[in-house]
Amino acid sequence: MRLIGEITVLLCVIYSINAAISYNLNSQNPEYPGKCWDGYRKMAFDVGVHRPNNSCEEIDCGPTFIVQTKTCGVIMPPPGYRNEIDLTKEYPNCCFKFVKIEDDADTEPEPTST
Repeated sequence: MRLIGEITVLLCVIYSINAAISYNLNSQNPEYPGKCWDGYRKMAFDVGVHRPNNSCEEIDCGPTFIVQTKTCGVIMPPPGYRNEIDLTKEYPNCCFKFVKIEDDADTEPEPTST
């Protein structure tokens, strides 16, 4: 019985790890004083939380100019399913959802780790 509990906890942990977080320290650009600078996007952000259009991510510009970017991460769908992202929703509700390939019926099977 204990083994079933441990397996359940393990599956919950695997299922909940559906995110990737990156940090960019001292994200400043002298051309944009008082703002965070994202060198990847070549964009400046005011301090606060931002959700770019057509992207499933959240960017947090902290008061010390540390940028934290949260994305969905990568999860391999089980056989017979594909990943689908809904960009009409904000992060994290836009993240991957497994859709059955045969009939595209929405389901939520257990993810497989990569």
